[in-house]
Amino acid sequence: MKSTQGRAHHMRTHVDPSLLHRLDIPANQQQKLTDLFQSTKQFHVVNVHGSSQGIAQQLLNVGNHSGKRVQFVSQTAKAKSEGVENIQRHSHTLGAWIAHHFSSEQRHTTQSLLQGATPFTNKDILLIDDANKMSAKELMSLTNQAKQSNTKVVMLNRVSSRQGFKANNAIELYRKGNVERHTWVGGKSAPTDIKLHDNDTDRIARVYADLPDKANTQVIATSGVEQRRLTEAIRGQLKNTGALSRHETTLFTQTPHSLSKAQQPLVQHYKPGMTLTHWEKNKPQSFVIASIDKESNTMTALSKRDGQSHRFDPSSRAFKKMKMQINKPQSLNIAQGERLRTLGKHFPSGLEGNQSYLVTHINKESLMLESKGKTQRLSLESLKDAPLQYDYVHGANHIEQKAHTLLSGKTFTLSKPLINDLTEKTARLDVFTDKPNKAQSALEKEQVSPSAIERVLHTQNVNDRYLSGATQALLTQDVSQALSTLAKAQNAPLIEKAVSFALNHLSEREAGFSQKALVVEAVRYAFEEAGGAITKDQIDTELAKRRDTLSAEYSDGTRWTTHAALETEKRILQNITDGKGQHPPFAITKQVQAFLETQPRLTQGQQGSLTLISTTQDSFVAIQGLAGTGKSTMLESNIELIQLAKQVSQQPEQNVIGLAPTHAAVSELESKGVKAQTLESLLSDIRQGNRQASDYQGTLFFLDESSMVSNKQADEFTTLVNASQSKAVLLGDKEQLLSLSAGKPFELAMRQGRLDTAYMTDIIRQQNDPLLNAAQNTIDKQPESALDKLQRQSPDAQGNHQHVISTLDENNQDRRQAQLEATEKLPYLVAKDYLERTPETRENTLIIAYTNQERDDITAYVRVGLMKNEEIGKENIVATRLRSIGATGEELTTMMPYQKGLVLSTKPGEYATITHVDSEHGVVTLEDASTGKTKPFLPRNRDHRFTTLFSVSEKPLSTGDKIVTRFTDKSRDIKANVEYRITQASPDSIMAQSKSGQTLTINPNELTDSHWDYAYSRTADMAQGATYPHVITAIKSKGALTNLRRAGIDVTRASQHVRLYTDNTTHLLKSWLSKESHKASAIETANQTPPQDTTYFNRNALPHEDVRFQNKSGDFDYNTFKEHINTQLPKYTESLAMHLLGKPQTVPIPTATILTFGIGKSRH
Repeated sequence: MKSTQGRAHHMRTHVDPSLLHRLDIPANQQQKLTDLFQSTKQFHVVNVHGSSQGIAQQLLNVGNHSGKRVQFVSQTAKAKSEGVENIQRHSHTLGAWIAHHFSSEQRHTTQSLLQGATPFTNKDILLIDDANKMSAKELMSLTNQAKQSNTKVVMLNRVSSRQGFKANNAIELYRKGNVERHTWVGGKSAPTDIKLHDNDTDRIARVYADLPDKANTQVIATSGVEQRRLTEAIRGQLKNTGALSRHETTLFTQTPHSLSKAQQPLVQHYKPGMTLTHWEKNKPQSFVIASIDKESNTMTALSKRDGQSHRFDPSSRAFKKMKMQINKPQSLNIAQGERLRTLGKHFPSGLEGNQSYLVTHINKESLMLESKGKTQRLSLESLKDAPLQYDYVHGANHIEQKAHTLLSGKTFTLSKPLINDLTEKTARLDVFTDKPNKAQSALEKEQVSPSAIERVLHTQNVNDRYLSGATQALLTQDVSQALSTLAKAQNAPLIEKAVSFALNHLSEREAGFSQKALVVEAVRYAFEEAGGAITKDQIDTELAKRRDTLSAEYSDGTRWTTHAALETEKRILQNITDGKGQHPPFAITKQVQAFLETQPRLTQGQQGSLTLISTTQDSFVAIQGLAGTGKSTMLESNIELIQLAKQVSQQPEQNVIGLAPTHAAVSELESKGVKAQTLESLLSDIRQGNRQASDYQGTLFFLDESSMVSNKQADEFTTLVNASQSKAVLLGDKEQLLSLSAGKPFELAMRQGRLDTAYMTDIIRQQNDPLLNAAQNTIDKQPESALDKLQRQSPDAQGNHQHVISTLDENNQDRRQAQLEATEKLPYLVAKDYLERTPETRENTLIIAYTNQERDDITAYVRVGLMKNEEIGKENIVATRLRSIGATGEELTTMMPYQKGLVLSTKPGEYATITHVDSEHGVVTLEDASTGKTKPFLPRNRDHRFTTLFSVSEKPLSTGDKIVTRFTDKSRDIKANVEYRITQASPDSIMAQSKSGQTLTINPNELTDSHWDYAYSRTADMAQGATYPHVITAIKSKGALTNLRRAGIDVTRASQHVRLYTDNTTHLLKSWLSKESHKASAIETANQTPPQDTTYFNRNALPHEDVRFQNKSGDFDYNTFKEHINTQLPKYTESLAMHLLGKPQTVPIPTATILTFGIGKSRH
C-alpha cells in the first residue's frame, strides 16, 4: 500500500474524441478509456469481469495513437506468445503507421521486465495483464521501477480468474493504496457448451483419438498424476488407431524444474543428473550435478564446457547471485505423429520456447518437426537436452484458446475461477469428473451458466461378462488375450516388468506402501534381473497407467495399494459382519457372574474379557490385551467356565483349538493345557484338502498373537469360521510386533468397530514399580521417560547400579571412530554381563538382539566364556545350519535371490545345493543332497508355493550347548522352537535333551537335520509372548530394525529386571522417535487414514513427553505446563519449605498459616 504513495507528474494524456470514433470503440467504453488516460494518478487497477482481451486491445490502440508507447506485460512466456497473436497494435492514421514502422512493438513478461534493463520514460505506459497473478514482491518491484521512470501503470485485475500460486490476493491489498480503480466488463463472442461426464481415463483417450481436429482441441488435467496418466492413455490409444507409429526413438531431454524459496538453499532438493545454468557475459554456463553432501549442504557439479569440477553451496550468497536455472533429465519415446511442446528456448536446435510441434517423420538420426505450417529437420544430437515434453495434456495453469476442451479432474478441483478461465477460451467444454451430480450442483451454485449445463452420462452400465451387444467382440478380445498372455509376459517392456515385480513383491509384505519403496524395488529389478536401467519418471508413468493400483497423497509423499489388497480387506470385514448374532452364548450373564465370584484374583480386564467371550452371540470377538496383562490366565479361566456351563446344560464338552502364527506362541498355549497348532498349518490342511470346514463344526478357536496375522491368513480363517459355524476369539496386542506379511486385519476391524472388543490394560507381569513404569512409558511411546525409569531400577543380583549402558566413549574426539568402536563392543559387553551371572540367573535371563548376525556375534563370545569356565565341552563338532533368507514369492520367480552355495528346497525333506546360476538364460543348476546328481531348475517358470531358499553355515556344537529347533517335522515328532541341551557330541551324531525329557538326534552332516540354532539369545520377533525374570537387550542405535515397537518387546518381557545396552543413547532416542513402526492397511491407505497412537497410562512421564502438556501437533507446550505448575505447586509449599529449610521452630505462632525457620525473631 505504501509503495503507491507520493505524487507523480505529467500523467495526463489527452485523447482525441475523433480518434475513439475512428477506432470504432463502443460509446459506453469511450468515457472509461478517456478517464484512464486523462487521470493524473500514476497507478490504476481495472477490475475486469470476463476476458481482458478487449480492454487490452483498446488501451493498446488508444495509447499508441495518442503519442504513448504501450508496453504490454504478460505473466508468462506462453501468455506473452498468445498476446502477440491475439492482441496486435493497429495503425488507423498515417502518423501512427509511420511511428509503428520505425519502432518495434514492446512485449514483456513480468520476470523479464523486472530483471531486464529496458529504459522507460514518462512517454511509456505499462499495461499489465493478469495482474491478479502477481505476488506482493513483484507488485512492489514493478511499482518502484515505475516511480523511478515516472511511468503510468495500468493493471488488469481479472476478478473472475484464478490467482497465481504466489499471489495470496496481493492485488486486493495493492488496490487499497494510492491507486485509481476502474471496472470493465469484457465481452464474450459466444456461449460455451458445458457437458459433464463420468471420469474415465480410457474414455477420454478414445474421445481425443477420434477427434478429427486435434489442433483445435486441448486436454486439461487438474493434477500432475492425472496429467501423466492421461498422456500415457492417449498415446496408447493413438497407437491403437494408427495415429502414432509403433516404431519409436528415444530422446533425452531436460525440463525446467522449480524449487520453492524454502527449498532453494537446501542441497537435498538438488538431485544428481540435474543441470544448473546461469548466464555469464551473455553466455549460458551449464553444470551437471554429480553428487550432493547433505552434511555440508554442498554439491559437486561438472562443467559442461570443460568437465571441470565445481562445488556449490546453495545457501551461499555467491550461488544465489548466479540465479541458477534448474533442469531435470528425462527421456521421451518419440513416434511418428507425436505432438511435442517446448518449455523454453533451445539454442543448439534453434527451437523457440512455448511452441507446439508435430513429428512428421523419424529415423535413427533425425526428426522432422512441423509447426505453424513450417517444417524443419533436426538431428537427434542437436535435440539432446532440449526442453521438450509431450503435448497432449496440459495442467490447469496452461489453458489455451481452443475450440474444444476436455477437462479431467476431481469434483473438488472444479472451482468457479477455473471454469471461468476455460469458458473464456473455448466454445465447447467436456468435463470428466468423479461425481457429475455433485459437480453439476456446485457449478449451478456458483452460477456458471454461459449456456445451459448439460449432464451426459453413460446410458447403460452393461456387465461385460453377461450377454450384450458387445459380447462377440469382448469374447474375441478375451480369447486373444488368453492365447497371447505368455508371449506378452516374455516380451513386455522392462519398465512394465519392473513395476509389476515391485508391486507384487511389496504386496506380500505390506497392504500399503510408499512411492519410494516402489521406486527402489523397481530399479533393483531392472539392474539385478534385467541388467537395464530405468528412471523414476518412467516408473511414475507406468504406475499412472495401471488399473490395478490406487494411490493417495500423504505428508511424506505418495502411498500406494492394490485393488486386490483392498478387496481382500473388504472380504475380511464382511466375513466378520456376517458372523454377527449367529450363535447362542456359551453361558448366561448370571452364570458368568457366579463364576467370577470364585475368581477374586482376576483383574478387571480379565473379567471383562471372560464375560465378552462367554456371553457373545457373534462368531468373532477380540481381546486387545497389552503385554503382561494375563491373557493366558484369562484364557485358562475362560475355558474352565465354558466347560462348566456345558456340564450344567448337559451338553458335550466344547471342542477348543488354540491357534497362533508362531511356534513359540503355540508352545505357550500348549503349556496352559490347550490343544494348539500354528494357524498356517490349519489353513494349509484346508488348502490341500486334507481337512474340510465341516471337520471343525462348532469349534471354539482361540487365535493368540492375532496382531501377527496377515490379510491372506485372516481372509482364509474368517471364511473357515463362518463355513464351519464356529466361534473365534482373537487375542492380541496391536502395540506389539505385527505380521511380517501384508495387512493388519484385526486391528483394522477393531478400529472400524466391526468387532466387539474387550481391553486388558492391567499389567501384572512386572514385579517392581520402576520396571512396570518403564513398560507403561514404552507402550505409551514415551522413550526418554522409559529410559529414565529403567535407570531407577534397584541394583541387580550382582549389585550393579547401571541399567542403561552406552558403549560410546564420549571423550573420544574422533566421533566417527568412537561410534565404530562402540558398535563393535556391544556384543562383547552383552556376553560379558551374561557370563558374570550365576548359572541359575543365566537360566532365567533372556538376551534379545534384533538380527541373526547380532545374535551370532553375542553367541560366539558366550560360547568362548562358557568353554573357558568348562560349562560346555570342547568337542566343537562342526554342524551344518540352515537359515531361510526370507525371499518373497515374487522374488523367487526371478533370478535375483539365487546364488551359488545356497540351499534350495521345493518340498519338505528334499534339499539341493545351488552350484551354478545362469541369469541370462534363467537356469539354476542344482546338486541333489541325497543323490549327488545335478539337475536344472527354472525359477521363472515354477510354482513357488513350497520353494524356500536357505543360507548355509558351519557352526561348532559341544556338550552342554543350548540349541533350539527351527522346523517342525511331524514324522520325527520334532516341534519348532523347543529348547534342548546337548548331552553328547561326536562327528557322526549329536544328542540333545529338552527340559521335558524329549531327546533329539542330529546328524551334523545332513541337511535334513540342519534346522537348528543356538538358544543363547532371541530376536524380538522370537521373544514376543515369552516371559523371563531378567532381560538383557542389545540395541544398535541406528539399526535398520530399531524402533519403539521392538523396544516394547524388550522392556515388557522381564518380570524383575531389564538391562539395556546400546552404542549411542542419543542416537537411539532419535531412532525411536523418528522411525515409523506402523503397518498400513489397504483401506486406510486409500482413504488417507493416518495411523493413530493410543495413550494408555501417561504415568510419571517426563514433562516434554507428558500428553497433558503437548499441543495438537504433539509438541511440548510451555504455557500449559506453567499453568499446571502454578496450580499444583501451592499444595506442596509446606513440605517443600521443610525439605529446603529444615524443621520449623516450635515457638508459639499466632497465625497457623505461618512457619518460622532459623534463629531469633526472623520469619521466612
